[in-house]
Amino acid sequence: MDSEKNCSNLDEKLSEEAGILDPEAKIIDWEEFQQELARLWSLSSALSNAEEKKESLVQMLNPLMQ
Repeated sequence: MDSEKNCSNLDEKLSEEAGILDPEAKIIDWEEFQQELARLWSLSSALSNAEEKKESLVQMLNPLMQ
């Protein structure tokens, strides 16, 4: 619990030093950023693939429904 409080205090101090006024702003570690970026890239790619598959299925089903 103390470590969470210390991290919160550190985030506040770093935010003040960086001139960040948003209380919701969070300072993250570079490795965490890289992991989150990779996760986001992966999710974006999966979404793109799903949208392409959906469009393909729509094109196949449209003639059958007419």
